Amino acid sequence: HDHLLYHSKEIKALGANPPKLLSLDFDAKNRNETLKFFPAIEDWALEEDYEEQTFKEFKEMERWKVEEGRKTIYLLPLGELPEETLALDLFREFIAAYFQLPTKIMDSVELRWNKSKCELFQDPYLYPITTKKSKDFPSVHRIHTLGLMNVLEELLPSDGYCLFAITMEDLYENYSAKDKCDQIILGRGSGDRVGVVSLFRFDPLLQKRLERRTLKEKKRGRNELDYSNEQKREFLIGVCKTMAHEAMHMFGLDHCVYFSCCMNSNVAPDEYKTEFTDPLWLCPIDLRKLQEATGMEIM
Repeated sequence: HDHLLYHSKEIKALGANPPKLLSLDFDAKNRNETLKFFPAIEDWALEEDYEEQTFKEFKEMERWKVEEGRKTIYLLPLGELPEETLALDLFREFIAAYFQLPTKIMDSVELRWNKSKCELFQDPYLYPITTKKSKDFPSVHRIHTLGLMNVLEELLPSDGYCLFAITMEDLYENYSAKDKCDQIILGRGSGDRVGVVSLFRFDPLLQKRLERRTLKEKKRGRNELDYSNEQKREFLIGVCKTMAHEAMHMFGLDHCVYFSCCMNSNVAPDEYKTEFTDPLWLCPIDLRKLQEATGMEIM
């Protein structure tokens, strides 16, 4: 991948007068050392035709700005979350550290299911949510991501920069009523400052959980669903990477086409597995964008 690294395209994308720690203008002596931290993007991620987003384009684009009185990131527990998946305080600490902005957990919001119909209840309102039966898991109805996000816009507090829902429900998207091929969604974030992440496909005990649901044995001993340390580690890494990626879309960052980076698009065939191996770090170009968006300090 050497031909992709540190060409004029990448240096131009970083923009003029970058902070010293983000500079790509290394001499030959230091360059090899730097490449260990910012390797080239993987071949499969180059297959999609994504437009570049330079720092200059990001800075000049129309987008919501973080400002006094509107800078808090809100996390919203959505629907029932099994006890063993509850890591809300950890997710809050991770997001607060990653974006260096105040991060708060909201009171949970109820999802009311009646067979295949779902409504989001936020007293005194009921919002209908589009669902569809899963082909992968016959006992599961997925929630339509874009319809859900339209509702989330109504729940964003006035002092919030963005709202991120966390749910155990499976998510899907299609772009027209004629689409027969639904896209599995692990998370989604938009420039409208709302997003959602699903814990469903990250759950290492998903199959056991579905069997228990099917057999209606919800009172079976909880120890049977305890995570091992390694399972918990993989679960947390996958969810945190997805949250970071989707939250950055809410700040206006597009997918990265320059380096191996947290903002690469997940276009691998087994998409949700890549969340455990994709990098959590940002490349210099996207880190500079995030600094511009949040005002964060780069040590």
